[in-house]
Amino acid sequence: ATMPNQIDEETASRRLSTLQNRHSEILDEIVKKQENKTFKVLFEELRAGNSIAGRTDNNFLVQVEGSEELLGQFKEVK
Repeated sequence: ATMPNQIDEETASRRLSTLQNRHSEILDEIVKKQENKTFKVLFEELRAGNSIAGRTDNNFLVQVEGSEELLGQFKEVK
């Protein structure tokens, strides 16, 4: 079944692209505002290449060089 008032695929693709580009711009602005700030990070995941990932209290993903010893720990990161 089709829904009434659907737009064509080209218009949908163009709108999606516009939305994704704007989303990327907004994320870049948010990240730039966080530069040179210190955050408390809970490290939760080992990553390839001697790095470890965690999240700040405002849910930013952070990846730094580190080892398994940091898993489950909170550390201040700038």
